[in-house]
Amino acid sequence: FLRKNVLRDVRLDPKDKNYLFFLNGKSLYRANITDPTDITTIAENVSSFDLSKTGVYYAQMPNELVFRTDLDGRSNLTQITNEFPEQLGSPNAKLIVFDDMRIAFLNSNKNLYIFNRGDLNTYFKKLGNDVDGMQFSNDGKKLLFWTDNEISVYFARQWSVQPTRNEDETQDITRYADPLKNVQWFKDYEHIIFSAGPYLKVIELDARDHRTSMDLLKTNSPAPFVIYDDSLERMFFTDTQNNASDIYSIVFPEPGGFLGIFPPPAQQ
Repeated sequence: FLRKNVLRDVRLDPKDKNYLFFLNGKSLYRANITDPTDITTIAENVSSFDLSKTGVYYAQMPNELVFRTDLDGRSNLTQITNEFPEQLGSPNAKLIVFDDMRIAFLNSNKNLYIFNRGDLNTYFKKLGNDVDGMQFSNDGKKLLFWTDNEISVYFARQWSVQPTRNEDETQDITRYADPLKNVQWFKDYEHIIFSAGPYLKVIELDARDHRTSMDLLKTNSPAPFVIYDDSLERMFFTDTQNNASDIYSIVFPEPGGFLGIFPPPAQQ
């Protein structure tokens, strides 16, 4: 493959594992992993890209307009956005796409923007500064994002059931003096898992009475790595025992439930 620049953002094709996508400098490519001659230049001047099950989305400099093509990189080229809300100051570093109507942008200065073609209006605006990461819920109605010390959620769609949420509403979920790490959705998308120092924590979105947070456990590590696998209903984390670092896991949620989190009913 190409070697004139460092390859970055390498991603496997979600449909055909013989192909992968990557950026080489400012050029976006799709390449066959077994045949170096089978390579397609999808676009030039690309700052960032993301893949869906059926297409590839990319932001193109200098205006960071978003385009979409089929996964072959050649078919059905479509322009998704027509402008950017304000001067970026720096190119996009990360693009997270739920669909053509919901796209999150994180530029290299860690400023977060949202493009949301909602049920009531279309919004394209800045959501936050110094943002470390973001993640859509599985239904695309919520965008979780976080800084070093604060966790927030943006609501892309109206919710008419309790607790009600407004389209284009942002809620600050929690704030800590200690750095926040390992921020991620729990599988119900009404709770958030994260760590602060050695503590693994979970917090709910529902703030009608008060927003409840709970310590799941305390590790011996000052900064453990944590990942939740909802298919296994286990939380995996690194910890230090007897001067050795290993990977451990706990069942989550525990039988009996807490914070409104319950395990699924037993199969009959």
